[in-house]
Amino acid sequence: MNINMFVTRDEPLRKLPVKVYSSDSTIPPDDYYRIIKGAEWKLFNNNFPTTSYGDKIYFVENGTSPLKKFEINNYKFILLDQNIILNTKEHNTILNHLVNSLIKQKAFSIGFARSEGQKYHNKKSYKEDFFSFYNAFYSEVEVLQDGKVGVWLDPTTKWKFKMSSFLTWAKNNNFSALNIYLLKKKVKYPSVSKYRSFTAKIVDIIDISIQEYKFEGQDGEPTSVYKYWTTSEPHRRWLQRNHVTLNPNDKPTLLLEISKNTKPLPYPPSVLEIVIDLLDPIIPDNVFLEKKSLSPKIRIQETFKLFDLILGDGLKLGNTELVFERKLFNLNDKSVNFGSQIYLNAPILQFGNGGICRPDKPWSDPDIKNAMFQYGPVDVKGSIPISYVAPESEIEHLKQFHNYLNKHTKKLHLGEFKLSNLFPVDRIHPDRYMRICQKFGQEITDQIAIVLLPKSNLMKTYFAAKRGLGRHLVKSEMIQWKTYNELLSASLKGGFSFSNYNIALKAYGRYLGCGEAIWHLKSPAGGLNPNQNNYFMGFDVSRNPETRKEAAAYAAVCDNLGRILYKNSIDTHRGEKIIAEVLSDWFFDLATSTYDDIEDNKKIDTIFLFKDGPIYPSERKEYQKGALLAKERLLQEHIMEKESDIKVIAAIKRGLHRFYGEEKYGYRVNYSGLIRNPHDAIIVTSKPRIGTASSTRLNLTYQINNNMNIEQIVRIFNDLRYLDWSSLFQQPKTILPLHIVQNLAKLTKEDIIVPYDPR
Repeated sequence: MNINMFVTRDEPLRKLPVKVYSSDSTIPPDDYYRIIKGAEWKLFNNNFPTTSYGDKIYFVENGTSPLKKFEINNYKFILLDQNIILNTKEHNTILNHLVNSLIKQKAFSIGFARSEGQKYHNKKSYKEDFFSFYNAFYSEVEVLQDGKVGVWLDPTTKWKFKMSSFLTWAKNNNFSALNIYLLKKKVKYPSVSKYRSFTAKIVDIIDISIQEYKFEGQDGEPTSVYKYWTTSEPHRRWLQRNHVTLNPNDKPTLLLEISKNTKPLPYPPSVLEIVIDLLDPIIPDNVFLEKKSLSPKIRIQETFKLFDLILGDGLKLGNTELVFERKLFNLNDKSVNFGSQIYLNAPILQFGNGGICRPDKPWSDPDIKNAMFQYGPVDVKGSIPISYVAPESEIEHLKQFHNYLNKHTKKLHLGEFKLSNLFPVDRIHPDRYMRICQKFGQEITDQIAIVLLPKSNLMKTYFAAKRGLGRHLVKSEMIQWKTYNELLSASLKGGFSFSNYNIALKAYGRYLGCGEAIWHLKSPAGGLNPNQNNYFMGFDVSRNPETRKEAAAYAAVCDNLGRILYKNSIDTHRGEKIIAEVLSDWFFDLATSTYDDIEDNKKIDTIFLFKDGPIYPSERKEYQKGALLAKERLLQEHIMEKESDIKVIAAIKRGLHRFYGEEKYGYRVNYSGLIRNPHDAIIVTSKPRIGTASSTRLNLTYQINNNMNIEQIVRIFNDLRYLDWSSLFQQPKTILPLHIVQNLAKLTKEDIIVPYDPR
């Protein structure tokens, strides 16, 4: 098996030829990032490979004599004369950062710009229309155990929905009600000082050019939007750097609601990107036909083109050449201690009537569809009442649709969906949907509400209906207009529909209670002891990127066999960062809320916390302290024993790490991965039809009892993937609790009350 890493072929670089700048005074914590990064950027702009480490700036000479000293915001940095002695950790960290700096300089020199993190994109798009997209790539540097340098490279695509392009498209296509569509729409606006974009809402559309529209400038005097952006030095530089040319006659002027400002601010359309959901019905059907979905063979070719651009001539650190081999790294190459390959088998699943479902061959998925047809669900409900909220024009057709849905529930042995109420919506608008759902939500007790969404304003109506029903804690299932019409037509022809199977499963799953399941694991996930009581938690934190404050947390909990016990948003926290006491509260609340709902009250042996996204080094100590504090509290409440454990695992999706198999299999790799060390693994758990499978990285960040390695965590993670009751045909790449928290985050960010719901 090969991976998209390129490794230096020469002798490892044992001693870095670095020099150091140090500040002549202590930099306060509030100024630290701004000053250190400013100093680093100054050297980088002079083409020195540069990085910061602690309070010092390390760089490598490039033939140009460095300054003896320089100044950033009144802080003086002085070039140190003495030799620099680095320990192994410092050496490898600084080497990693310096190679990253070289890649950045190389990318900039050949016409790429920085997107975010280690992603770069071409400055010029290769498509301009309703949207635009750009050649792009991800990179990541790794210093291997033997001291050689490896560089991961992965080609990708960057998408932009420019507001100016959208307005042109709308005008050319006679798009009606443009102002209504744009009002409250989310856009990305640039922060010229932080070199990144943030999200805001449009609160007004002023049909006045950016030359004519006046507002109060920074000096308190009236100025036009055009003048502000073309004369203010930081804004002028942003326009130049991003190749944006403002026309004084551009209109409309858009007023944005930005969280850090008390009043809306005006923006030119040309500097904004509109945020459009891919399900939005206004998007033309052919818009995404040119999207890059690279097959493994094509992706390998693109990766080698990228190698030629970035690494083909090698990288030079002072007088030292870093020369990379032009071949994908082979994991069988024993000359480098890189890790061990692991294969992932699907678990055996339990269905109703004692039926089990196992894969028919190694590394293949169980046939969940046929198992449901044969055995039905584990927990059987005789009858489930269903109410519909739908446009008035469709009320007479809903009985036909409902009967067709029931045909599928019968095939799946889900009992009967009993038609309870039909609530007509007499005006197709999100506000009316919310009023109807709020008004009749109190009548829908112990039922599932199925909401038929209209053709237009799809996402706004979705959130409006969810918000209205959420006030009465009504569980609901939403159906898009297009899907509904296809199913209505299919009902006249007879037969069965894949979509209707999934709708039936979703509705049934929402009706189940704590600990009930449609199907679950036959034996505990990852081969854990069946006599132990383990909780698997999916956990996510929503951050406000503008203020860098945490806003809310979401969690879902399942048991040894993958039966959902709890899901909800948990206590809101608005601190500057996550601290141990807050994490302790979250761990404690989740454990006690779940424990108190379980009848047997068996003490918890282990809590496995799967965090969605990375846990940064600065956060690890807080997670460690939070876990220890939570365990102490749970001991006092007699919910845990002294031997009980809390394990924290970071699950990082959409990694740039690609795996490639043999040519005779189309270079594809499924259900396998790498154990890098006892704490880190990279796995492939998805099987795309066209493109190349992306990887997931698992990091065992902390465990109170150091009694488990990452390999068993990987097997637990893989087993818990096979529990998505909403799909008969393809299971997700991530585990069920994490799958749930993503949906929770989407809803609670819109201020929607989410009822307790095992799915």
